[in-house]
Amino acid sequence: MIKRFLAIQIILLTVIGCSDEINPDKDGEITGGDSDNGSVQTSTSTSTQTTTDTNTQTQTNTGTQTTTDTATQTQTNTGTQTTTDTATQTQTSTGTQTTTDTATQTQTDTGTQTTTNTDTQTSTDTDTQTTDTSTDTDTDTDREGTFGEFTDESCTDGQYEETLPDLTVDISNYIDEVANARNPEPQFVADTLMSVLNAAYPYGAFIVRESPNFDREGNCALAWASEGYGWHNSWGLAIHECGHALDAYHNWPVATYFMAENYELPEPRGFYFPRSNITADRFHNTISDAAANSTYFDLDSVTGHQGLRSMYDEWAQYVHSVALDYLLYPHPQARRDYYVEYMLNFAWAAQRYLLWAKEELPSDFQTMMDNYDLRQATLALWGQTFTYYDAYANNVGWTPSENETRYLEAMREPDLLEVINDVRKAHSCSGL
Repeated sequence: MIKRFLAIQIILLTVIGCSDEINPDKDGEITGGDSDNGSVQTSTSTSTQTTTDTNTQTQTNTGTQTTTDTATQTQTNTGTQTTTDTATQTQTSTGTQTTTDTATQTQTDTGTQTTTNTDTQTSTDTDTQTTDTSTDTDTDTDREGTFGEFTDESCTDGQYEETLPDLTVDISNYIDEVANARNPEPQFVADTLMSVLNAAYPYGAFIVRESPNFDREGNCALAWASEGYGWHNSWGLAIHECGHALDAYHNWPVATYFMAENYELPEPRGFYFPRSNITADRFHNTISDAAANSTYFDLDSVTGHQGLRSMYDEWAQYVHSVALDYLLYPHPQARRDYYVEYMLNFAWAAQRYLLWAKEELPSDFQTMMDNYDLRQATLALWGQTFTYYDAYANNVGWTPSENETRYLEAMREPDLLEVINDVRKAHSCSGL
């Protein structure tokens, strides 16, 4: 009996010594008792001193218990199976998918001598289950539409974000009321506009509410509702013209582009040169009847003598006009989309203005590239333009006409795209 006891102890010591040599799983990095899963580790010490002189050979019980309990097998396996199973359990528990392997591993041999087969069964399947490690959580960062095409995700334009007007808010009652009213009073028109903006376009409400108007007396919505242009036109004029007055006077004496909630940017200083200069460039005849030419760019236009700063201010207001039209587009009696063309016209003009400076007035161009506010405004407006173009195209069932798409084609001219890249690089971005 003593001899038998000594023989069993020698076997136990041999097995326990071998268990530290179990090769680690490639992913789990487990060597013997060193793994990520603390609960399993205790099992190796369960050479529970199965002083298995318990003649009844605890082995017979172990066969059944190993099949089910991946985490607790070690307690039942007296002396022999403990070490072998622990290697298996630690590996498999790392990937969570453990149960199927461990159940099938030690069941057959544990009844007798347990030590012999366990080594071979421990490390066979565990590898395959752990490799999952949450690779299914796809962070899909694909950039689509014109925003993906025209902007650089490493820069201000490609990182542009704003809260769009909320199309899920039901504003139909407001629109029906004002549209069905005969000769609605200016105050009613103004109040209804503010109700619509407060409900679905809060930043638009901020623009109109906070604008001092050009007379600096406030109540900008009422001022434009009183012009007699009809409710529909007065709403469009309010969001646009009140925006101009807000930019000019709200932060006086510092003029500011109030673009969106996170984009209230100082207007760049400097006149540079009249924007009508670009009518002499090699791109002008690409769209000779461009929507904004007669008012903003032609030599004999009302504002063609003005420079870049007011051009950007106009660009910003046309984006706001598009934002309001985007909100109203699902409502047939309020629908219009022609401001999209003006917004694109100004984006194209910005490219041309910068390129004219680069090619004809390089010292002006260098001054522009050294001006942080100018670079930031250029890129933010660029990103905002394509944000709204894609919103229109994707969310309201709008299809761009030939008038809109021809601006996109014009903007794809390599020299014009490159000058926007020049702005990005001056802004410490990668560029496209």
